[in-house]
Amino acid sequence: MDAIPGWRDYPTQRDADATRWKMRVAEVAVWRAAGNDWPRHQKTDDREERTLGVWLHTQRIDYRAGKLTAANEALLNEVIPGWRQGRRRRGGNSRP
Repeated sequence: MDAIPGWRDYPTQRDADATRWKMRVAEVAVWRAAGNDWPRHQKTDDREERTLGVWLHTQRIDYRAGKLTAANEALLNEVIPGWRQGRRRRGGNSRP
């Protein structure tokens, strides 16, 4: 394999996942900068909103489970502040 130039430089799945993760952070930041509320992971027919909402929901789950890396948490805090709280809940049992 060493005879093939650059074969070790081929991106791994981990590299691709990290690139996609950073792309999602940027997409959520753009979504919010456009004046939108936090993207929903349920009850929306908007494919972009749902994609971003599911991704963000997963980050919140990983954070609560202690699975989010410190570097990823720091980037989320920097690029999309307030990401952990999300939308305000409505109804009688809502958090303040």
